[in-house]
Amino acid sequence: MSARGGRLAYAAKLVRELREGHVPDDVAPLFAYAVVYVDQSHHVDFASSMALLPDALAALTAPGAPESGDLVEQMFFKLLLAASYTGDPRGWEALERYTAHVSPAARLCHRAWADPPRTAHGAEAELRALGGV
Repeated sequence: MSARGGRLAYAAKLVRELREGHVPDDVAPLFAYAVVYVDQSHHVDFASSMALLPDALAALTAPGAPESGDLVEQMFFKLLLAASYTGDPRGWEALERYTAHVSPAARLCHRAWADPPRTAHGAEAELRALGGV
């Protein structure tokens, strides 16, 4: 909440403090997202995206996992940004595993950004069909 409230430096401080202790398993995916949010937004660092988000997505999409609201979608977009920015194949491989768990708009972005010269054709029409434009 601190990061979204315009207090990114404070959020970074909180994440640093939390890293020093034990993170309970039931909140580990949320903590992973907080780390990635701070790293991408405050430090322009994408390493944690590849290190943390695939496992967090696995935990949130496992059979019997508790409802997580839109956290899977948020993580998917953070990983998509990281994979697009870095070209790291680990990000693209992880994204492929979770497309069934995200919205049509997220799947469209994934397809369009995966290899724009080859995959972005028709994206505008698909977006319009989704009601996004």
